[in-house]
Amino acid sequence: MNAVDLFGTLRRPAGALSVLVLLLVGATAVPSAQAVAQVAQVAPVVAEPKNLQVMSWNMCDVPRWGCTGTGTSAQKAGVVKMHVDNTWVHAVLLQEVCENTLATLMTELGPGWGKAFHPYRWSQKA
Repeated sequence: MNAVDLFGTLRRPAGALSVLVLLLVGATAVPSAQAVAQVAQVAPVVAEPKNLQVMSWNMCDVPRWGCTGTGTSAQKAGVVKMHVDNTWVHAVLLQEVCENTLATLMTELGPGWGKAFHPYRWSQKA
C-alpha cells in the first residue's frame, strides 16, 4: 500500500510535502533532532480565498432583431462599465453585441481588458 492509498489524493503541494516528510521521518526507527526540526518548519499553506465576479448579458444590440427601445450602444456600454467599476466585475460575457459597441466598451474599459469577438450570421433561408 502506498502513501496515496493511505491518505487519498493530495490536493495541496504543501500538504503533499508535509505528508512526504512525515512518511520519511516515520520510516526511520528513531527520528533525529534534525528530522524533527525539519518537520516542525513545514507549515501548511492556507489557500487565499478567491472571488471571481462574472457578468453575462444578452445586449440585444441589433435593431432588426427587435432590440429597439433597449437603449443605445453607448448606454449599454455604460452599463457594463458601471458594473466593472462598482461591482468589481472581472469578466464580461456578452451575447448579441455589435462589434462597434464592443469597440466603444473596450475604449472605456482601458488597456487592462482584452476581447474575443466571434461574429455570426443569421438567415431565415434554409
